[in-house]
Amino acid sequence: MLKAVHAAPDNLKVGQTAPDFRISSLQRDYFSLTELRAEGQVLLYFWSTRCHVCDSLLTKINALQVRYQNRQMTVVGVNIGYESHAEVRKYLNNNNFGFLVLNDDTQKNELREKYRIQATPLFVLVSRRGKIEYLGHAVPDLEQFIPSLNLGAVNP
Repeated sequence: MLKAVHAAPDNLKVGQTAPDFRISSLQRDYFSLTELRAEGQVLLYFWSTRCHVCDSLLTKINALQVRYQNRQMTVVGVNIGYESHAEVRKYLNNNNFGFLVLNDDTQKNELREKYRIQATPLFVLVSRRGKIEYLGHAVPDLEQFIPSLNLGAVNP
């Protein structure tokens, strides 16, 4: 079952191809959505250190990473809050993140434009084939997407 939550960004729809990107982690390694999808499905979690709702979701997002990491799904936190690597690193030192964190400061918030993000948090679930399977501001119930995403399948 495919569905999107109300208040998702305009112009991006479930079923469309997710815009690709290449941005750095806090360790200055670069990642693209294409590379991340090679490992399986990707849950993009767009957030900001200044977002109080994002802060309250940390435990839930960490639990998703733990639950699905061995089921060919990667949770990726993408900071889009116009914050430097140093600011994000300081925030992370005070909080427990168990998932990959990318920071869009070097791209001048190109992802905010590509994904038409008006507010955080925003969740975008991308299938291995690059299609948007979920788009919304609520944490998705990933179990409902397992059949359509073929988690655990060997072939892309």
